[in-house]
Amino acid sequence: MMIFLLTACNNKAGNDANEIGGNEEPNKEGFPIVDEPIDLKFFTGKYPSNSDQYEDLLIWKKYAEETNVNVEFELHPFDTLSEKKGVVLAGGDYPDAFYSARLSSSELLKRMSCAFTAQIRNIKKS
Repeated sequence: MMIFLLTACNNKAGNDANEIGGNEEPNKEGFPIVDEPIDLKFFTGKYPSNSDQYEDLLIWKKYAEETNVNVEFELHPFDTLSEKKGVVLAGGDYPDAFYSARLSSSELLKRMSCAFTAQIRNIKKS
């Protein structure tokens, strides 16, 4: 089973796993979390009644202000979320995070195994 999971990963996933925060080291204590701002992309499920711009919500503005972490939300309606998620997971061009995306255990396991495989590839290159 594990061999299948490791071979199912795309090389592109390995590149993304190491670029999430660039070379920025988190601060050991307090805020902001990082000194230089970093940008993250979140794949996010959305109800029709929710805002079209999560970045404009007070809570996310406050998080960005306090942490120096800016989040760009890719919003996908829940009625088409399964299909969109399937395309993203199959393609290997992963966002930095899945937020409210209804990931199953098997989908999480595949993503984690791809990130682990990418780390092994980078260690072997060193």
